[in-house]
Amino acid sequence: MRLSRGVIYCYQLITKAIGQDEMSEKTTSQVADLLGISRPSLITFLSRHPEVRPEKRIQPSGDLLWTDEEIARLKEAKAKARGGRPKKQ
Repeated sequence: MRLSRGVIYCYQLITKAIGQDEMSEKTTSQVADLLGISRPSLITFLSRHPEVRPEKRIQPSGDLLWTDEEIARLKEAKAKARGGRPKKQ
């Protein structure tokens, strides 16, 4: 299940109203938006690089929750990874 932007916006408004900071964990969709890629592309990258997959999941949907440290680790791994099709010789 994917959280809509409206639900996330309402959550942020509520947390600000009760004095809590912004959401410290982000969903997979939010992380994909941050990186400028699609959610399916991020899922494919995680299947090829399971070492950067975050620990926490939302139950029962199974969506991943990302901390700032895990996002930084993902950005680093994505920068190092060779992407695309091999060049013809």
